[in-house]
Amino acid sequence: MFIGCGNQLEAKGNQFLVFIDPSKPQVRRGLFKKVRTVEAVERVADALDKILRSHPEIKELRWWDEKEV
Repeated sequence: MFIGCGNQLEAKGNQFLVFIDPSKPQVRRGLFKKVRTVEAVERVADALDKILRSHPEIKELRWWDEKEV
C-alpha cells in the first residue's frame, strides 16, 4: 500500500491530489493468493481525513470515487 500526493498544476491556488493505492478491494499476492485491502485502505483513509481536516489552512476536502477521476 502507498499514499501518493501531487500538486494540481492547472488548478487555481494551492490544490493537491492525495490518493491511496491499491484502489481495488483485493490484490493478488503470488500466483494464487488474494488479499483483501478494503479494511486497511479504509483505516488509512480515515486517518488521512482526520489529519487533513484538523489543519486550519485546508479549506476544502473532497474524497473522489475512482469512477470520477
